[in-house]
Amino acid sequence: MGIYLIFSLFAAPCASHAQDAQNICKIYNSYKDDGDRLIDKYQTDIGAKDSNELRHEALINSDKARLDRVFEDRNNAVYQYTHGGKVRNFVVIVDKIESSLEDYGDGAKNYGYINAHIPCDPIIGILIPKIPNDSRWGPLLTSLNAGDSIEVSGRFIAHDEDNQRPADAVQWGGPLWGILWNLRASALQQPSLQVTPDQMQKLPTQSSD
Repeated sequence: MGIYLIFSLFAAPCASHAQDAQNICKIYNSYKDDGDRLIDKYQTDIGAKDSNELRHEALINSDKARLDRVFEDRNNAVYQYTHGGKVRNFVVIVDKIESSLEDYGDGAKNYGYINAHIPCDPIIGILIPKIPNDSRWGPLLTSLNAGDSIEVSGRFIAHDEDNQRPADAVQWGGPLWGILWNLRASALQQPSLQVTPDQMQKLPTQSSD
């Protein structure tokens, strides 16, 4: 399984922080083939005809257990590598900057939302939400364009923590199973993370020379 491919990452915690995004990509990528194969198998098996319902149910339950294991192992690996969701010098590529007028009790203010990604297979979606458009962050927000690279330090944002393990709560691709226990393949195939920034900076554009 993919977990065996990433021991070398955990063995070198002092590696350059600038490599964190690439190393996280390697973690997601190491589980991609297993995930895709098990998704295909589950979808084939769920539609298969079998005169013995007990045997068919046992097959489906076995498929579900294997998918659960890959999902859990992948999330654990990301959470462990980031020491509980800490992000340092995490390089992402900007896709779009959105603005939202929001009031948190001290008057309406503009907040920026940076939609970004880590180039990877699968592509890892990154959202940096609710950034105050103030004297600290405003100059950066207004300077960004699609395609720019930014370096972020902060922490992964968790959600629905009462109903999920911490390693699952920082994953924003959604749960693996829907309300009706339907498979949500996007949870494995379209990973997504959100980050609360402590520090951010725009990286210089690399020359093509």
